Amino acid sequence: MVKVTAPAMSMDARGSLGGTLTFSNWKGRPYVRQLVKPSNPKSAGQVATRAMMKFLGSVWANIAALSQATWDTLAAADSISAFNAYIRDNMKRWTQNDAPAQETPAAESDLAGIASNDAATAGVGQIQYDVDITTLNQNWGIIIFRKTGSAPTGVHTEAVAVIEALTADTFTFVDTGLEPGTYYYKSQPFSLEGVKGALSGGANATVT
Repeated sequence: MVKVTAPAMSMDARGSLGGTLTFSNWKGRPYVRQLVKPSNPKSAGQVATRAMMKFLGSVWANIAALSQATWDTLAAADSISAFNAYIRDNMKRWTQNDAPAQETPAAESDLAGIASNDAATAGVGQIQYDVDITTLNQNWGIIIFRKTGSAPTGVHTEAVAVIEALTADTFTFVDTGLEPGTYYYKSQPFSLEGVKGALSGGANATVT
């Protein structure tokens, strides 16, 4: 159903029509485009994109006001919010296989933490993956990679989760909805300024 706010073809419309067109509004400008359903909503690239988007959105409120303010100039130039500028530029860094940063421009002069002691424990349709941050440095988060057939290499499309990690502690990710098979995991810490640390040693487990 399409909701219209003017007669006939409408000056403003929201929603979908006949499963083929979708109407919306962007920066005050109405638009219509073809309604496209992804052929594989669980592809590696889409899982990795959602993992980083979820992380960035969830930690924004925890970033210091002075760091948030560094995004104001970029935001003003494109008439968007500082939050949207932060999301946009960090997602661009992500597609280039770089880690996100709390400030812009990313100084990349600090140190990520050190991850070790990986452990993977299989359950019914799921695996619990645990990893330790043994040395904190100026760490911000951990990227968790998963692959079948062999160990992950650390490319961003292998990522299945991104977790905030601001303490030297054990961090747990429960990977659900898995088909039977052997899954390999590694972690990579990253710093407040977008510096990646070394990949962890890795662990694997088999879902039956």
